[in-house]
Amino acid sequence: LIASMVMAIIIGYCFYLQIRVIRKQNHIARLRQDFTHTMVHDMKSPITTILTSANELKEGKLDDKAELKKEYFETIQKEGNHLLSLANKALTIAKFEEDKITLAKSNIPVKELFGSLINKYQLASTKKVEFLTELNDILTIYADPEYFDEALGNLIDNAIKYSKENVTIRITCHKEKNNTMVSVEDNGIGISVNDQKQFGLGLNYVYQIVKAHGGNIKIESAPDQYSKFTISIPQRLRLSYYLSKTMRTLGTS
Repeated sequence: LIASMVMAIIIGYCFYLQIRVIRKQNHIARLRQDFTHTMVHDMKSPITTILTSANELKEGKLDDKAELKKEYFETIQKEGNHLLSLANKALTIAKFEEDKITLAKSNIPVKELFGSLINKYQLASTKKVEFLTELNDILTIYADPEYFDEALGNLIDNAIKYSKENVTIRITCHKEKNNTMVSVEDNGIGISVNDQKQFGLGLNYVYQIVKAHGGNIKIESAPDQYSKFTISIPQRLRLSYYLSKTMRTLGTS
């Protein structure tokens, strides 16, 4: 009887594990499907613009309008670069998911990092953009300079893109336990609760970068008011921290 009960428990547990595996696989399949739909949606707009502009030029409708013709060529070039950027992000996301990217982490000076990003997006934007920064004595962030710069750049770019003509972006840093918290908040159109569950290609790219750093990202938003993205990145703990922790552990054992 006992042997039968043990066997029943083992079979039940194996069945439970199989159900968990199936649910996880289904969840991953849904995420991949959502990501594929989002990627196609993000790429559809630049492709449509390129084809429409190319058709106008091909038919010769702008041959006698030099300035307008130049604008169409610039649009094609801009959207082509946009499309290439999306394709590169999709490839990079795949590499992150397959653990094929090794991060080169270092202590990034926060003031220089934010200053460079602010200058870049103020110059590039056609909107009036005001940046407010609050560093709270955070001097450095331990991360890969290239990828972390791109992650913050994507958040700032989205903040400008989905805001009205007068844009205010607040970038703040603070420490929370053993993590460095970096927030990017705008005064834009906001994101609905349902849309917060689905990342576009750009935000998926940010998520993969943050995840590769061992961190996470949180979204707060209110429609027609603001969106706030908070990245949590583990701090680099000094050797003295590990030594003191080890000594405390030995002292209590």
